[in-house]
Amino acid sequence: MNIYQGLTANQIEIIKAQKERCMNELAEEIRYLSSDISNALGQFSDFSFSQQRIVCFKAGIASEAYTEASFDGDSVTHLIDADAMTPEEKELIATATVELELVSLSAQLTHYIESMAARMRLEFVAA
Repeated sequence: MNIYQGLTANQIEIIKAQKERCMNELAEEIRYLSSDISNALGQFSDFSFSQQRIVCFKAGIASEAYTEASFDGDSVTHLIDADAMTPEEKELIATATVELELVSLSAQLTHYIESMAARMRLEFVAA
């Protein structure tokens, strides 16, 4: 289905303007992450353990050797320590981190725009 189906010309223009603004923000975020390896590695450190494992898989790096567990009372937290990796592995992790973040941000943008269009359709029908 065309996301613009059932919308007025004004609503379409609002969505297109919002999409363009969001795309510019997304591009800025990706530029920041890819401008320096430390930015991407910082993002990797902020990821959940599951996301870190996905990045390692995408980078072709066995995460087990770099997995650390910390005990916090009743729970265990696992993280992957990129600082312990070789410079080549860090580059692969940084690249895979930027790729994962791009996919994630793109999916979030698509969902946001589709939700916005759906809300506008409902408002138009309700009016």
